Amino acid sequence: MIIDESLSVSASPDQLGVVRAHVRTVAADHAFAADDLADLVLAVDEAAGILLDHSVPCSALTCVVAVEDPGVRVNLGAVTTDPINPDMTFFGWFVLRTLVDSVTVAVKHVRALGEKESWAVTITLKKAPHTQR
Repeated sequence: MIIDESLSVSASPDQLGVVRAHVRTVAADHAFAADDLADLVLAVDEAAGILLDHSVPCSALTCVVAVEDPGVRVNLGAVTTDPINPDMTFFGWFVLRTLVDSVTVAVKHVRALGEKESWAVTITLKKAPHTQR
């Protein structure tokens, strides 16, 4: 059974606590040990921070937490002013790959022709409980 819980907040650093709490609340009831849950929340914080660094002013940050068998998938999305490339040498991506089982990035060009360039970026994190890896 897949359970999706979604949240949309202003793409602002002061909303990171709300996003972290959302992920913690959804994932806490699904077989995550305290260390695994802490790793997931830290990874969400890092991924959301990357998106916020590039987000279009006055836009939204979305967070969808899907509880799957055997773990959790978190999709974080925002409209950005730059296409985000998960440069494998950038420290933030190293942190993400260390904290979760997988990290993927989807980038789609969404505006052109006289408007400011922007991209819809989704960072997907997947983590299974330690006992089921």
